Amino acid sequence: MLELHSNGWQSGPIFFAASFRQRWRGLRPAPRDHGLLLAARSVHGWGMRVPIWAVAIDRDMEVVSVARLRPGRILFEPGAHFFLELPIDRPPPSPGMQLAI
Repeated sequence: MLELHSNGWQSGPIFFAASFRQRWRGLRPAPRDHGLLLAARSVHGWGMRVPIWAVAIDRDMEVVSVARLRPGRILFEPGAHFFLELPIDRPPPSPGMQLAI
């Protein structure tokens, strides 16, 4: 388990999805007490019961975009190197924030 942070923001506990299965599963069916970081340019909400925050992060760990991902939807961000999935009740970082582990 790890945590990302920036000036005035902390992710809380997150797991890194290292395998295909972990990336494919994501936070389904609903987030528990942690987020998920995965190396990807897209994420999906298939099988989700509730919306989540999808935070696109570039290879320099700068937040590119933040979107509310609803169940059954797909989000694609060409500039992303990573996606951070967070429970909707956890505040996401703002675009432009530089993140560190």
